[in-house]
Amino acid sequence: MRRLLLPTALCLALAALVAGDTVWLSGGASYEGKVVSGAEGDVVLNPYNCTMKEMVWGVKRFDRADVTKVEITPEDPLRAYWFNSSAPNQDHVEMMKFCRANGFQLEAREEALEALARDPAEPEARSEIGADVEAVLKASPRHNAAIREATADWLKLDEAARRELHAKLRADFGVTLPIEYFDRVARSLAHKPGMVTEDIPLTYNTLHAHGVYTVWLPANYTPHRAYPMVLALHGTWNGLGGIGEGHTFVKHFTFAETKKWDVIVVAPTADPRPWTAQGDTYVLSVIDEAMLQYNVDMNRVYVTGHSMGGSGTWHFGTKYPERFAAFAPAASTSNGNEMNAAAQGTGLYFYQSSDDFSPDRNRQAARNLRKADADFVYCEWTDQQHGWPQAVIADSFLYFRRHHRMKKGPTKPEAIHGMRPSFLEPLWPDETRYFPATRAAGRKGELEELIADVRLGGVLAREAATRLLELKSPLAVKPLITILEDRRSDCYEARMHAARALGAVRDIHAATVLLSALTDPSYKVRLAAAEALATAAGPEEAQWLALGVHRFAMEFDKLAERWIWDETWAQLHALNAALVSTFSSWGDASVWGAVNGISIEKILLTTAKSGSVHIDPEPVRRAAAIRILKALPGLKDPAARDAIDRIRKHFDNNAEIKAAADEAEKLIGG
Repeated sequence: MRRLLLPTALCLALAALVAGDTVWLSGGASYEGKVVSGAEGDVVLNPYNCTMKEMVWGVKRFDRADVTKVEITPEDPLRAYWFNSSAPNQDHVEMMKFCRANGFQLEAREEALEALARDPAEPEARSEIGADVEAVLKASPRHNAAIREATADWLKLDEAARRELHAKLRADFGVTLPIEYFDRVARSLAHKPGMVTEDIPLTYNTLHAHGVYTVWLPANYTPHRAYPMVLALHGTWNGLGGIGEGHTFVKHFTFAETKKWDVIVVAPTADPRPWTAQGDTYVLSVIDEAMLQYNVDMNRVYVTGHSMGGSGTWHFGTKYPERFAAFAPAASTSNGNEMNAAAQGTGLYFYQSSDDFSPDRNRQAARNLRKADADFVYCEWTDQQHGWPQAVIADSFLYFRRHHRMKKGPTKPEAIHGMRPSFLEPLWPDETRYFPATRAAGRKGELEELIADVRLGGVLAREAATRLLELKSPLAVKPLITILEDRRSDCYEARMHAARALGAVRDIHAATVLLSALTDPSYKVRLAAAEALATAAGPEEAQWLALGVHRFAMEFDKLAERWIWDETWAQLHALNAALVSTFSSWGDASVWGAVNGISIEKILLTTAKSGSVHIDPEPVRRAAAIRILKALPGLKDPAARDAIDRIRKHFDNNAEIKAAADEAEKLIGG
């Protein structure tokens, strides 16, 4: 690319806008990198392309008197377009002209269509589309309100009705979009733009993966336009003022960065940890589902993460570089595979603080990338320990905006032009299986379909279990038992929802299997089983359940002696409270000894050892205490009054617990 030879003073003023700078010294030597604003008369060059003044390692300083010239490479027009194209309130007519002037034909047409979505009469945009502009606008749901109105109730239609309406759209408007486009749009419209939706259960590929994710949608999101997407992977407990969960981690981006950029942010929760605990399937399934639920530009997908999430970012960014435009790991070390990304042309922005872990591996990665003339930024601060400065997050997002998915060329990576909307992709494997059309209640074969949905896990299993609880069919018991007993399956959600559904009927076989499920490897399955026992079993099984409580107490003792994951601590107390609630629903005072001595004294009133639980453990215990207090009157044992008083005093007369204790005492009477 043509370079500009400019006086040093002018170069320093332009440094923030350009890339690929070279400093020439009076002795003839030259140095390449990124020119940073000068200090005290020096010319400062970062060979690792970071422009932040906080970086010290590897930065070169030259006395201005020794510098003969600074050679600046103007920003590539295509990168400039990528940077500006998704900015809020962009002037798409001007962007169209810019693309046309630089020979970007695909991009010019895309900008013209975007301009016409705002003003269908815009003359230059109409000229760019050409003679068939009226037909194009008529057939486009983005531009034709009549199509949007005709498909407003799409989700309510069964498969046959959808096919009929799709045929009518083709006939009336000349629509060429496939039927799955309208399926995806209708699902996407259920999500509100301009806000965070927390802990959405995974729906796609749940036979092989499970989990939840949190999503931020831009305020101007419409499913008829494709948006860039950032996948954000949290750390073990973030190191950023929040524990390691997607719904806390996403806030580090939505507070500031998404206001500058119309971008979708998807933040899954790693459960279990680390990010590869389910192999690669979970994270890849989250990406796939996001592209099926939201219209994502598949040429502008990015991944970032901190600490454990940084390690996950290194893993996915270097193993699947063809899927990402760029990736930005923070507070983590290179996995040694950075050249895989460099060969693909995938951008890499990585950060650490030198007073965190040893920076040697990241520094070597930076040297390797520099030697290969790769597209990267290495940013190293000196005094942030394991944190992640907001300024670095902002800088990495600016880097993302200048990057687009690349492809391998004959000699070097080449840019892929245009958008690739995920909603225009052909049907994905098993898409209709995980996102079926509306099915009428009471239909022939409904029970069999519901059982099949439970086997899939995820949202379909949750909805199927809810329907089975309504149907209360004894015919569902046997197949649900089969699902619950299959602990070889990786899909714990299938077992969890099978346990839920078994609570629909009083059945001795269901009760026996639910009691056995209290030893399931997943605490979530155990919790569902404990809840279901309240209706599937009765006082006849009370002593068997009491034995289960004794086993649970021994397990709790072992766990309490060592470090406990935050979610495990929460699940232990939720399960304990659920067991007491189930005893209460049976109204059997014979189990009071187990409830009082184990559920209350040994578990509820045991304080976590210092440092054994990273989060504040008390909110979890208080929530369990309130549920137990509400359950105690149902046991119909006068001795419960003493237990109520012990709980009240243990929690220092916490207002909520005191209110629950007072109410429990009233119900017991006497």
